Amino acid sequence: MEFHRKVDQSCQEVLCKSSPLKPILIRAISERRAVLQAIINDLTEGMVSPTKMDVLLSQEAEKVSLQLLKEGSLSKRDALAASEKVIFSLARNLL
Repeated sequence: MEFHRKVDQSCQEVLCKSSPLKPILIRAISERRAVLQAIINDLTEGMVSPTKMDVLLSQEAEKVSLQLLKEGSLSKRDALAASEKVIFSLARNLL
């Protein structure tokens, strides 16, 4: 439940509370939960450098943005920007 609370918090920091993108992002990020938590764990254990973490988080944001493209009626650029903002905010909130 902590992860879901942090995802919701991150979405609210980046998007307005009533954004139609919020439920899509929450669902898409929740589906990537294991991978995202593994990236954060690897960073905290010193197995991944901050630079490598940025690359890994960007790759995950690209995957999440695909869901926004399908359901959110956004351009590829806007979908990726929204996904990256929320994913990087989530990473900060999980650290």
